[in-house]
Amino acid sequence: MSLERTVQEPPPIEIGRAGEHDVKVRWRDGTVHLLPAQDLRADCWCAACVSEATGDRTLRPENLPEDVHPVGIKSVGNYAVQIEFSDGHGTGIYTWSHLRELGHRVGGSQTKERRESVGSTLVSNISSLGRKDREETRNPKSIPIELGGRAPAEPKPQAAAKENGDALTGQSTMGEIVRRYPSSQRTLFQKFHVGGCSSCGYRPEDTLQEVLASHGHTNVEEAVRFILDGADQEKKLQISPAEAARLLKQDPKAKLLDVRDEYESSLASIQEAQLLSRELASDMMSSWPKDSTVVFFCHTGARSMDAAAYFAGHGFTNVKSMAGGIDAWSQEVDPSVPRY
Repeated sequence: MSLERTVQEPPPIEIGRAGEHDVKVRWRDGTVHLLPAQDLRADCWCAACVSEATGDRTLRPENLPEDVHPVGIKSVGNYAVQIEFSDGHGTGIYTWSHLRELGHRVGGSQTKERRESVGSTLVSNISSLGRKDREETRNPKSIPIELGGRAPAEPKPQAAAKENGDALTGQSTMGEIVRRYPSSQRTLFQKFHVGGCSSCGYRPEDTLQEVLASHGHTNVEEAVRFILDGADQEKKLQISPAEAARLLKQDPKAKLLDVRDEYESSLASIQEAQLLSRELASDMMSSWPKDSTVVFFCHTGARSMDAAAYFAGHGFTNVKSMAGGIDAWSQEVDPSVPRY
C-alpha cells in the first residue's frame, strides 16, 4: 500500500476521453474537469513511475512523448480507473480523489472547470458507465468505463435477503460489505488481491463467495474474519477532533499533518498543521522515531486513514487519523475554520 489517494471519494457521474488528449471527468456536484493527458501520465504513482523504496519520482515529464494520449480507460472496483496510454504504459491506477485533486492542482490554464445543473445537462449517469467498452465504436471520442470492473447485472434476491441481517456471509453482496465496512476494500486487496486492478474488480451486486471464488479462494469464514479485524484496526487508528485538540495541547511534540493538497489547504486549514509533502513523508520514514505522536487529517477522514494505516504498517506505533477530517474539526472544535 502506498500514500496514494484515498478510495472513498464518491465516483464521478461521467468519465471518458474528450478529444485526442484530454480526459473528461464530470462530478456529482456539477464540476467538470478536462484533464490533459500529459498531466495525467506525469502524475502516475505506480511502482514503475515512483520508487517504492524512497518515494522519489523516477518518471521525468520531459521524457514523455508530446502527443501522449489515453487509449483505454477501465474501472478498478468502484473507486478508481486504470488508464492505458499511447506510450504503452498501463499500470497506473487513479482513484477518484486523485483525479479530483489533479483537476484542482493543474489550474485554470489547463483544467476547464465549470458548474452545471446535473439534472439538466447530464450526459450519462452511473448506470450508463456500466456499459461495455465496445460502445466506443459508437462514440469514438468518449470511452465509457465499467464501474466495479464488469457490466452491471440484476441484484440477486437471496443475497439481498441476507443483507438484512447483521452477520456477513458468503451471500453478502460487495456493495453492502463496502458500505458497512469501508476498510474492507483495503483488507480484501491486501489479503486476497481483490479489487486492486481492472482484471480483479467486482460489481456491487456480486456476492463475497463469488468474488473469492473468482480469485481462487474458498474460505469465506477467513475473509469475513479479516474484514472484521480490519474494521477493528481502523477504529483503533481513529481519534475524534476533540481528542486530537486535547492531545495537541498536552503534547508539544505531537504533530498534526494535513494529507490534502495545497489547493484544499487554501480553502480551509488548521493553524498547527503541516502539509504532508512527499519529502516530509520520506523524512518521516527515514529519520522520525517510530513512537512519534502523529495525527493525520484530510477533508472528511478517508485519505488520512490511508496515511495512518500506511505509517502504522511501517512500524509507527502512535499514529492516528482524525475522524471526520477538517470538516468535523470545524463543527466540533473551531467554527472559524471554513467548511467546503
